Amino acid sequence: MPWRRAIRFRKQLRMVYRVRDTDAGNHDWFLEEVKELRPISYAEVRSKVRAGELGKVFDNCGQQGFNIKAIREEDYRTVLSVADR
Repeated sequence: MPWRRAIRFRKQLRMVYRVRDTDAGNHDWFLEEVKELRPISYAEVRSKVRAGELGKVFDNCGQQGFNIKAIREEDYRTVLSVADR
């Protein structure tokens, strides 16, 4: 299960998933791993949000070990750029 892997990463943005499908009640989400990233610390994510480089949707990402957020394509490209540094 992806969430078990996510717990190990603690306070880092490290994996990109795509939601492939949900159940009728939107309670179960079926995820696909898209890309494992160089770990981006929670502090670095917060810094990028404050600087306006990442959208506010990232305010709490990485804080609990597993967050699912819909993000803009622009934010996705920024995350990839930060992870590649």
